[in-house]
Amino acid sequence: MSSIEQLLALLGSEPQPANQLCRTLGVSQATLSRLITRAGGSVARLGQGRATRYCAIAENKQITPLFNIDERGFAHELAQLTPLRNNGFILEQQSNAPFWLLGEKGNGYFDNLPYFLDDLKPQGFLGRLIASSLSKIKPYPADPIHWKAQHIFSYLTEEANDLPGNLLLGERALNQHLNYTSAMVKSRILEYPQLALQILNDDVPDSSAGGEQQKFTAYTEDVGHVIVKFSSSTDSPEATRWRDLLISEHIALTLLNEHNIQSAMHKIHEYDGRVYLESQRFDRSGLRGRRPMLSLSAIDLEFVNNGSNWVNVASQLLKIGKLSPDDFQKIVFLQTFAQWISNTDMNLGNISLKSEQSSFVLLPVYDMLPMGFVIRQGEEIKKPFHAPVQTLVNRDVWNTCGQLAVDYWGKVIEDKRISKKFRKIAKKQRASILESLT
Repeated sequence: MSSIEQLLALLGSEPQPANQLCRTLGVSQATLSRLITRAGGSVARLGQGRATRYCAIAENKQITPLFNIDERGFAHELAQLTPLRNNGFILEQQSNAPFWLLGEKGNGYFDNLPYFLDDLKPQGFLGRLIASSLSKIKPYPADPIHWKAQHIFSYLTEEANDLPGNLLLGERALNQHLNYTSAMVKSRILEYPQLALQILNDDVPDSSAGGEQQKFTAYTEDVGHVIVKFSSSTDSPEATRWRDLLISEHIALTLLNEHNIQSAMHKIHEYDGRVYLESQRFDRSGLRGRRPMLSLSAIDLEFVNNGSNWVNVASQLLKIGKLSPDDFQKIVFLQTFAQWISNTDMNLGNISLKSEQSSFVLLPVYDMLPMGFVIRQGEEIKKPFHAPVQTLVNRDVWNTCGQLAVDYWGKVIEDKRISKKFRKIAKKQRASILESLT
């Protein structure tokens, strides 16, 4: 006779329907039902009717609540996250759960860490500082790229603070949020240089905001929560170029705003030889309030699994009804403009969306700058200019984006803060684009 151990062993690989379990175990439906009943809390049920699947709960059965924080800073329990024997998770959701919470299959089953937690792991410049610091006192890999699901889960429930978006995992994270305090920046000219030095001296930051450029987060008296990228204070070619690029990013975001493509509110500050690009966080409201935010990278992992470029992923989301035609066209516009200005860092993490009813909605743009001109380790890799390929998707905006790129490089040329060398590059780029448009 089949045992509970045999049942759990079968369910330890992936969720299975009752008829498949009956065939494999060689038992009747009635016998299977009795086995599942005897297994008690070791077996979970997914779906209803013919879509019903059964899965095995992990032996430690660590059920963890998932919370979201609203714009007023109040917490709401969304569901409970339960680990499975196959290293997957299920969400035992509350009634009327939103589509994004239930995942691609619509049943709350995930074969790995749920996609909406992917953005919360340490990543980028600040993420490496966090991982390096934690690795000195706890069994975390020093580089977050080597973190597995259990490391991320442990980090989110025990160590994380001030995460992107509005999700919190576990009671401890919730208590940290409820007791959250942040020193308010009242004088940028005095405090930004100090914050930059703290980051460069490897002090542990509060936020795991992604991105490779050195940065810090802060809470300011007039703007609220901000992310601040900053350049080096030296006169090296790399430092000079980063100053140029941060100013160029400011110009690009301003220009896009003027053409009805919303960007994060931003401002340039210059103190002690550094340039600071301050961007208001659109996932924050007041001191404790939060707003939803998911990267295109995380959404792709669950709903598309394309791993390609912005437009390819967005087109698939459009096909399955998870993105509006208007937002799709905006993403086409952004990718085409980015190609015209030599933005070579168009990874899926540089586009963010929020969930709304039955689809995702594009959030303000950020990280729009000509990364093709970064100087690394003293070397500038010079690449010939290539206009974006005209495709069936971008042909209606190809010329418009090219003209906007001409305006963009013109504004870079006119900005007196830009170095002479980069102004020369800007003139060459502008001339090449004009030639491509004729």
